[in-house]
Amino acid sequence: MRQKPLFYFICGLLFACENTTPTKAPTHALSAQQVADAPVQTLQGMYRNDARGAFFYDCTAGENLRVQTKSTGLDSLYRALQQPTSYPGEPVFAVLHGKVLKPGGGPGQLIITKVDTLLMRTLHNNCQPYDFWCIGTEPFWGLVISESEGKIALKQIADGQGKVFPWTQPKQDGETVLYESTDPATGEKINVMLRKEPCSDGMSERMYPYSVELRFGAQILSGCALK
Repeated sequence: MRQKPLFYFICGLLFACENTTPTKAPTHALSAQQVADAPVQTLQGMYRNDARGAFFYDCTAGENLRVQTKSTGLDSLYRALQQPTSYPGEPVFAVLHGKVLKPGGGPGQLIITKVDTLLMRTLHNNCQPYDFWCIGTEPFWGLVISESEGKIALKQIADGQGKVFPWTQPKQDGETVLYESTDPATGEKINVMLRKEPCSDGMSERMYPYSVELRFGAQILSGCALK
């Protein structure tokens, strides 16, 4: 059975677009005419906001867009979805309306005009590429290893804690894959060893293709994974 959060918010809200909040200035400026000419699209993907700014991963196009303007209230809803187990910049699933622009061939930019839905990210709604999605029980925990996000993100659901480490190139030895990373701010280390072998989550009849052993601090956690 796929891991589900202990609780989650489901927000299906519509925002008027008269009031918008600009984010950090983009590398390539947009002209008023470019903005006016761009069509409004309905987009589905993953939204995140961290120290580097606000970004949206468009599931259909398979690309990251820098959010240039966003509907008022979007980030308050984003923060409301961040539970104690969340980590900085954790993506949430979003359905929204907006204009996608690529000025001067530069990186794609997004002007959000209306937000329909925000949901906590789960294995069911995630569309952003990941290397491995890991789960464990007794205690409950989850781990997402994603090169596209540049993160190894741990959620210790039973303890109500979240932690993120930089993504690192894995080491592979036959059917074993090893990720090792260190938090540059705290010096904390994480070691994730995955083995390609049938694995049961201990709560259902579902079998996963990988087993995983996670070492974090003094803890050793075991679980299953898929990619």
